[in-house]
Amino acid sequence: MKIGYVMIRDITSSNEGHKSKLRKAGCKRIFEDSATHPKSGLYGLKDLIEFLRAGDIVVVESLKFLSLNLNAPLAVFDVLIENKCSLEIINSNKTYKPEDLAHLRIMWEELLLCRKQMITRRLDR
Repeated sequence: MKIGYVMIRDITSSNEGHKSKLRKAGCKRIFEDSATHPKSGLYGLKDLIEFLRAGDIVVVESLKFLSLNLNAPLAVFDVLIENKCSLEIINSNKTYKPEDLAHLRIMWEELLLCRKQMITRRLDR
């Protein structure tokens, strides 16, 4: 089953346009969160994770909709891999199967490490 997830990151945005894209992509169920309220928690993402079954495909418009910070997608990748689920990213027109997600996770970790090193170098100047 295709399951959509959307997180609104700013107060001027609406979920409707994003949800429309997810429905068009074939999502039967859509979970949502709002990052506009600091104490809102990510209950939509937590509910999605509990709802997952092996073989499901989680659909997002882009990776930025997976988290509020750059480390959080790692945990999502782990859950998807553990549950043998795929990840479809609409904007890049890519679907990552569980075995591909392991590689994506490694690349994401390397990206975070490079980013940390760049910041450290700037601070050392």
